[in-house]
Amino acid sequence: PSIGNRSAGKLFLGTYSYANGQEIYAEGVAFTSRPVQMQGYYKYENDSQDAAEKGVVTVQIMNGDTEIGTASAELDATGNYTQFTLPIQYRRPELNATHLRIMFSSSNHADEASIKATNYNSKDECCSRGAMLMVDNLTFSY
Repeated sequence: PSIGNRSAGKLFLGTYSYANGQEIYAEGVAFTSRPVQMQGYYKYENDSQDAAEKGVVTVQIMNGDTEIGTASAELDATGNYTQFTLPIQYRRPELNATHLRIMFSSSNHADEASIKATNYNSKDECCSRGAMLMVDNLTFSY
């Protein structure tokens, strides 16, 4: 049988919800500094039915509900842990940081109809599996 609803796996700081087709981030976590970039390592396997699918990482430095700095990137498929660097761009230099939001997503597709998955039905396995994203060793540079 096919799976009726799909969503990308997400790893994030703070809280998150999805309502009326919109992603809603909450406060994030308390954070009062201004890093110039975030680095880390990732390993990404897109679903075998969608060679164009990519992972996504987004960093937001917040002052309350106001975004003061941001960085985002799509992550290409790679079988080995690969380093990434995200330079953070600040648009509101007069505001101090109060919160940090980081979100990793296993798909760059926004709606469930676009997210592909492969069904595995055998004696040993019966599941539906899509893209897989692993991250490690996240650090900020100042």
